Amino acid sequence: MEIYIFYYVDEDIHDFSSKRLKGGLKLKKLIILVLSITMVLAGCSGHKDASQRFKKDNFKSVVIGNGKMLKLVMDDEDTKALVDLFNTMVLKEMDKNLKEEPFIKVHFFGNDAEDTISIVFLGEKVFSQKEWYAVDLEFTKKLYNFYEGRALLEVEDDTLLEIQEKRADRANLDWKEALEGTWIVDDTTALTFDEEFLYQGDYKLKYVIHEAEGNRLLISAYGIHGLFTKNQKLFDMDIIFSEDLCNVQTQKIVPQFGTRDLVFQNNMIYQDEEGNILGDLSSVFFSENLLN
Repeated sequence: MEIYIFYYVDEDIHDFSSKRLKGGLKLKKLIILVLSITMVLAGCSGHKDASQRFKKDNFKSVVIGNGKMLKLVMDDEDTKALVDLFNTMVLKEMDKNLKEEPFIKVHFFGNDAEDTISIVFLGEKVFSQKEWYAVDLEFTKKLYNFYEGRALLEVEDDTLLEIQEKRADRANLDWKEALEGTWIVDDTTALTFDEEFLYQGDYKLKYVIHEAEGNRLLISAYGIHGLFTKNQKLFDMDIIFSEDLCNVQTQKIVPQFGTRDLVFQNNMIYQDEEGNILGDLSSVFFSENLLN
């Protein structure tokens, strides 16, 4: 479930991008305010709490989604209930064997990308600001019940539906086919595989798959140019796929002469040919390091 937090001015409700409101209503102008939810450690316990960071006066309306359908929170009573709930949130240090259902995703949108904050709830696991935490399962259930139990106006989200369909299609690929394409590491780094070569920026390397077992591949990359690198193995890469083949954890081992090999670990998400990001860095797949 995804929860989107928007702020709207009181103008005519006529247009909301490609999202269609049931009953013919549409939202026209969107003005997004900045909401700071910087996490602060409470003493030495390792706990992090909301400390009244969320204030009802900051909200004009709220949009909540479950991956298929969005719901608008426009009533003052509903908005206050949601804000009060978030102000009870306490985050803890991650632990093992935590429950991972139900799933809820929260987006706080600011004026630009730097002002946007996402929080993902997966049962007792929470992903916020590129870090994983634990939260009481009861809090996540209350958030889920808010979405299910309130009489909120529904909105269809065509983009989310399309991405879900694409993810379902990828899940049927074999590992070799799933590897091919573009994998995003961060805002400035991506790896692209075709049937024979691996590309990163201006670099082009030949790769060979040595092993394929379960959801795991082991490949080696070789230079194709240069006096000292042509046909020489430059690194090995261990790759583990998520179940839907849209996320991978990788470990690259670069051999060093006379010293310890260099080891690099990365999380990568798949981007299709149309530029749609099908992977998700907040996926529970990334909540534990599977390569250790």
